[in-house]
Amino acid sequence: MIHATSLIASWLKQHGAAERSFGRALQRYFAEQADRTAETIRENFPGALPFPSQMPLIFDANAEHEKLRPIVRRNLAGLLIVGAKAEAQAVQRRLEGKAYGDDFADVDLPPETLAGLRRALDELEGQDYWKKIQSETEANLTSIIEQAIIDKADNYQLGMRIREHLGGMPANKRAQKIARTETTGAMNAGHFAYMDSLIEEGIVTGKEWNAIGDSDCRDSHAALSGKVVPAREMFIVGSSPAPHPGHWSLPAKERVNCRCVVLSVFSGTAFDVGIPDGENVDVNGAAAAYGNV
Repeated sequence: MIHATSLIASWLKQHGAAERSFGRALQRYFAEQADRTAETIRENFPGALPFPSQMPLIFDANAEHEKLRPIVRRNLAGLLIVGAKAEAQAVQRRLEGKAYGDDFADVDLPPETLAGLRRALDELEGQDYWKKIQSETEANLTSIIEQAIIDKADNYQLGMRIREHLGGMPANKRAQKIARTETTGAMNAGHFAYMDSLIEEGIVTGKEWNAIGDSDCRDSHAALSGKVVPAREMFIVGSSPAPHPGHWSLPAKERVNCRCVVLSVFSGTAFDVGIPDGENVDVNGAAAAYGNV
């Protein structure tokens, strides 16, 4: 097993910073969505409450998905870049005997890695669960309207409830859960995109699953910690195959809120790879630097 205590500490710092950045973007989106919805009801149903059957006049799931898409794509792109650069820097410092830096300014990504990141970005953004966010919002909105009718609330009170439940603390918790889950998947996908070029060269021959090991860690993930498999084979997570932690194909019970990380195993030896101990990561800045991803 690779001893990677310092790696895990670094991973958690970078993951936490990236997760918070993504989470804030999602929180703003949910708050603005709640405001839009409340205003639509105020304008279209003055002095009255809408019925759930009138939802098409209140909430357009497809339009809301299109508003969310650029936020998701921008943040996923940044996370993929951060993950790939982290892997590249860690490999370079070991192979060249250089000190572990605290930023990625001197790290260049090869064309094949950038191509892999583009594929990963399209794949991540194209998953159905992004549209399900709007389905969940619509279901929650329906429940809020139904309860307002039961309570004989007025139009203003309904608007306040919408802002509280769809844009307040429940929405913040929802944003945090999405951000944590997607940060793990995208950063690990970035790791793997760079790792893939080293697999082709025969430098990387395997990969290791490493769990955080705290009280939040799933038993199925703790059992995998330290498990090494050939570089292009799958880990079996519970009963589901996946190339790395947080992969989009995993069921929610094995994916949501996961913070595990995949490590490279090299030909003839094994050493940990990871990311530097920086306090912050500019996810959007990383995406902008590689805007063609």
